[in-house]
Amino acid sequence: MKSLIFNLFLLITVAINAQNATKTTYEVAELKTDVEFFFSELEKVHPNLYYYYPKDSVLQAKETIIRQLVAPMHRDDFAKLVELNSNRFFDGHTGLKWYFGWGGTVGLDRISDTARLFPPKKISVDRGILYTGEGTHKILSINGRKADEIVAIMRNILEAGKHNYIKDCTIEDNFSTYYYLLFGDSKQFKLTIEQDKKITQTEWQGVTKKEVYNAITKATTHFDLIIREDIALLTVNTFDGMLLEEFQTFLDSSIKQIKQENVKFLFIDVSENGGGSDENVSLLLDYLYPADYYFLYGYAETENGTEGGEWERHNEVDSPYLGKLFILQSYKTFSAAMDFSSAIKTSNRGIVIGEMTADPAYSFSNIKGRNIMPNTGLYFACASGFYAMPSGSHNCNLGILPDVYCHRKDLNAFKKDTNTLFKYFETIIAKYGDRQNAIEILKIFE
Repeated sequence: MKSLIFNLFLLITVAINAQNATKTTYEVAELKTDVEFFFSELEKVHPNLYYYYPKDSVLQAKETIIRQLVAPMHRDDFAKLVELNSNRFFDGHTGLKWYFGWGGTVGLDRISDTARLFPPKKISVDRGILYTGEGTHKILSINGRKADEIVAIMRNILEAGKHNYIKDCTIEDNFSTYYYLLFGDSKQFKLTIEQDKKITQTEWQGVTKKEVYNAITKATTHFDLIIREDIALLTVNTFDGMLLEEFQTFLDSSIKQIKQENVKFLFIDVSENGGGSDENVSLLLDYLYPADYYFLYGYAETENGTEGGEWERHNEVDSPYLGKLFILQSYKTFSAAMDFSSAIKTSNRGIVIGEMTADPAYSFSNIKGRNIMPNTGLYFACASGFYAMPSGSHNCNLGILPDVYCHRKDLNAFKKDTNTLFKYFETIIAKYGDRQNAIEILKIFE
């Protein structure tokens, strides 16, 4: 049903803004025209723009933006203004994603090379509260700004529908860049900290953009396979539709190797997978189910009406893997990757490990058209359909929940060392390896 290709969105965004690079400052009338166009197009295309917030609230946000257009403005400042006042009203596939980025992915070109940023990986966010390190000291303020207000503003730049836990994870991982984009840089960050009812002051030195980038960026491959005895780890970091042929070649080779080495326990890691195309998801499922598999994907409401969807075989596979299956997911498991988690969990094909996925089971997707503001040339996204998929839990407003909880920090720590990760897999197998899945249960009725 879905056909969002996230990478295509990024390519279009980059191309369009490259075309408009010659002009970066716009007159008030031009900016107001773009605001009117932005909101009118969203209302025209989106199947239910006011799903999360009433129309009056969205229109008030629009008027707030227009009231602040009193002088010519740089494109970046305009994008920041629009996103600060509108992001929180719309789903993850709708709205302007130029200034603060998509799902926490902030472009380095937004940050000056000489800037001094808040040091990364030194805070944690728990239920909207900032802490130093792993939660030992509560942060009350940073450079005179109340910590709870900082978190509230950062939550507002993230889309509607996401649980606050997901938003806080995103804030924690992107705090340095978010703080810079919102409040600027600082050579020193003065923190007011509370511990055991005692309030103290401390200072942290600002760091360079390169230091932040090195701390939050890790080299990843699109796909990878590691086999240790009878355990295999298949890593799928993207479902990018433009990599479909490469993905098929990888899966053909990997599943053959898994068969040859008599793998009994297969772990598939989609914890860093931000989505892509469901055609890629369907291909992977074809390698994990019997030839006659057929089960509910969900239903969609689009301009073509209401339609149901099922997962079923689309590609011929010589010998799919039908052994024990485990899925690794995290709050970064998004869009098509979340669809994959839903398929595995709700069909009882395998055991899902990690934490809640990003979007709720009832959400919006399928970005439609090239929505380009007429003057600034900024590209904005708009979902064209409402999608409801089974989640395996009692709350459709949440993402896909794991069967086995593993905090993202613990999972990331395991993944830093292959030996440690496979030892963790062994503990999972010892506890859950005998649990029957649907394929095994159905054999009873043959």
